[in-house]
Amino acid sequence: MKSLEVLEVSTKIGVGVGVGTAVCIATLKGAMHLCDACYKAGKKLQNKIAKNKADDLHVFGKENKLAFQIANRYISIQEVDEGYDYSIMGPDYKEIDGGVYDNPDVTIREALTNIVDDLKAAPDHNRAKGSIKEKDELIPIDYDELMEKVWDANAYRRDSSDPETRHDHAMNKFNDMFDDDEG
Repeated sequence: MKSLEVLEVSTKIGVGVGVGTAVCIATLKGAMHLCDACYKAGKKLQNKIAKNKADDLHVFGKENKLAFQIANRYISIQEVDEGYDYSIMGPDYKEIDGGVYDNPDVTIREALTNIVDDLKAAPDHNRAKGSIKEKDELIPIDYDELMEKVWDANAYRRDSSDPETRHDHAMNKFNDMFDDDEG
């Protein structure tokens, strides 16, 4: 019950925004599986966290970029002129899929919900779905931290604008996968 008490105190004092929210929710979800009383208390606190986040949005203005983790995928989404640009990354922070959700008449969260619903429902033709299941929920993470990790993970693509160097790098990675150490 200690983690729930800590979570309740953090919610009361306003901790639980951004990365803190993700930590609080992860702790909360772990505790909620312990017993019915924990589950009920956890649901109540989860609603408080969601309300605090909504209040924070009202104070700090419109959301124009978000990042989340769901199962073994990361999703970033940001507002662009045509709607919302989104990317889906794997656990290695390399982009698997992405595009522009071209309906500027919906909110960024509505666009994100539609993208995630498609991932949950669709067969995994392009590896974008990963291990996402119907019951999985989005865990908010810091957008800028995610983008920094994505930037670092894709450094070889940026470091080389020469197509031959990129090809050599890709071939080396391919050969490493099938190198069998047999002499």
